[in-house]
Amino acid sequence: NDQTPNPKQQVAAVQETTYDPIRTLRWATVGLTLHGPYFLLSFGKLDRLMLGGGGTTNSLLVVAKKTAIAQLVIFPPYLVALFTYMGVMER
Repeated sequence: NDQTPNPKQQVAAVQETTYDPIRTLRWATVGLTLHGPYFLLSFGKLDRLMLGGGGTTNSLLVVAKKTAIAQLVIFPPYLVALFTYMGVMER
């Protein structure tokens, strides 16, 4: 017996969901107090590190380095903070 819902059942399940203002408030709080400030400061520091504070250089090498640093250094602590923050707020 296959327990996988067919596409019509999946669409119906999505349509049955209701708006949750508390969930929206939690995500807005995270966006205003964690996401925005964290990435503003992190990418500002990354730009100063990569460009030395002198203008914008968007060469392929600079973009590749910034992407690698962001993925390996900036995003992991953010994800830990995000899941911790959301976990605390959902209690």
